[in-house]
Amino acid sequence: MASVRYVIRLENCAFFARHGVFDEEERLGQRFYVDAQVQVDAAIADDGCGIVGTVDYGALFAEIERLVRGRRHLLIESLALEIARGLCDRFPAVAGAVIRLRKPCVPIDGILDHVEVEVAWPPADAITAADATVSRSQGAGDAPVLFSADRV
Repeated sequence: MASVRYVIRLENCAFFARHGVFDEEERLGQRFYVDAQVQVDAAIADDGCGIVGTVDYGALFAEIERLVRGRRHLLIESLALEIARGLCDRFPAVAGAVIRLRKPCVPIDGILDHVEVEVAWPPADAITAADATVSRSQGAGDAPVLFSADRV
């Protein structure tokens, strides 16, 4: 029987962590918000099988939390990449991941809601921003930033 590919999204997952370049960011910490979209090669959509043929949402959330609350990253770009890679490595059914990571309190002399980065993994078979349909409010001129693993 042919395999089915699903997209699972966890949106606006909030975690307290201490990422950032400045000492104050490490000392004070802040909330970080993660949208995770994973492409899952699942066996078959059968309610009788439970979660055996797919990925447990709770386990996805727990892995994202472990990575966000883990080692400190100076750049949210590298944290987003670690999350994307980590989900693909930890869950064999996950064929690809797109991670959006938001940092609301940034040391910028200006007013903004947050800074957001987006990364897709794996790069060669990534779910591109055009394919990703994670809902978010976005202005007409906004374009997500995608990072290639060899440039990060």
